[in-house]
Amino acid sequence: MKNPLMISIVLASAFLASGVTAIASEHNTVYGSQLMTEQERIEHRERMRNATSETERQKIRNEHHKRMQKRAKKKGLSLPEEPPKRGQGKGMGKGMGR
Repeated sequence: MKNPLMISIVLASAFLASGVTAIASEHNTVYGSQLMTEQERIEHRERMRNATSETERQKIRNEHHKRMQKRAKKKGLSLPEEPPKRGQGKGMGKGMGR
């Protein structure tokens, strides 16, 4: 596989595949995301980013949790009673370190 074009194609494919994985896993970071539209997920993340304090973010989380519980119940579905604890999900953590 010494052809530079082939190497570029393989690298580009790997890069695109990793991007798709990142996008897919992003949906799992919002409680009840499977019940939300893409626009709702974007708006929720934006509200969280714009919150000016941890207290405000917690209030947004609590309101969102109640809204998703109601939506799930209306659709005959169930969600875990409590969203995953912060820092327990997949994402960029400290890792193994150096």
